[in-house]
Amino acid sequence: MRQKDDGSLTLEATLVVPLVMAASFLTTIGVLLAIHEAMLLAEARISAERAADTWDESSKDVSTGAFVPYLKDSIYWKEFDDGFEIDIPFLVNKERKAEVQIDAVGAESAGGGLPVRKLLRLADRLPEQLGATLRFTRNGTDRTVTVSFNPEHAISTFLPALAVESSAPVLLPTELIRMIDFDRTYGSVVAEALDRRTIEALFLSLKNNDRPLSFATEAHARQALQRSVKGKEQWFFLDPSGRSRRLVDALDRYGVAHQAFLGYRALDASTRSQLKKDAELLKTGRVKGVIWHFYRKEKTGRIGPSASLAQELEKNGISIVLHG
Repeated sequence: MRQKDDGSLTLEATLVVPLVMAASFLTTIGVLLAIHEAMLLAEARISAERAADTWDESSKDVSTGAFVPYLKDSIYWKEFDDGFEIDIPFLVNKERKAEVQIDAVGAESAGGGLPVRKLLRLADRLPEQLGATLRFTRNGTDRTVTVSFNPEHAISTFLPALAVESSAPVLLPTELIRMIDFDRTYGSVVAEALDRRTIEALFLSLKNNDRPLSFATEAHARQALQRSVKGKEQWFFLDPSGRSRRLVDALDRYGVAHQAFLGYRALDASTRSQLKKDAELLKTGRVKGVIWHFYRKEKTGRIGPSASLAQELEKNGISIVLHG
């Protein structure tokens, strides 16, 4: 600074101009970075939406949506080829992923099958310099396509490369329309078929299902067992004369014998005889397994085998199930 004769201060231009230029330069760099990030984010968003919108057919062009009518995926591709395993219940929260990475060498895939083929359609249209990663994630019925860009080169030595990511859900509008139409068509039919009393009785029966099973007679317990295992009574003859025989309360379709017992059972002569016959059926291979089911007796509330009986059952390979 230099003080004039009149006492005012004058700021030298040699100090002001560099500061103004530096501020302008930094502002320009910030604007360029913001524009570059916005362009990358827009490209990632467009790419993710294109892949998600054309996910219902692997032969579709990701840009125009055009496809060849006779080149179609299998009719059950959503169940068998879309990263979903049938042996896993739909209630289990378990993710399935497919991923494609693009670098200078080319596209590398992780996963496989139909999802990777659909991601590769988009990978062929993206430049290698973007360092794109395409990822398909399925969690139950929710499908998501994610596109992330991680450019190899930074804009300058002092500024890092920008990384952006965008996701789009895979929606199948045709199925949504069909589901809504199904609900509109058959919802009213079901509502008319079930009156209020029927619905209340259904809810009450479901509410009371948590009560322990108890029966007054062994015949009632046997009927409940036959309904639960979908089995029928069957006689087995243990000797050629037919004098020694065993009545199985319920023989299921897998060849497993189920026996119903009511209340508490000790290792007496009767249960020892039944145990011996069931062990012989199991040993000779006439049944694949034997299960003794114990139900609670209404009058006494007791249930289950004694300790000695449980030990003998376990020794002979007979399983025990307590109901209630």
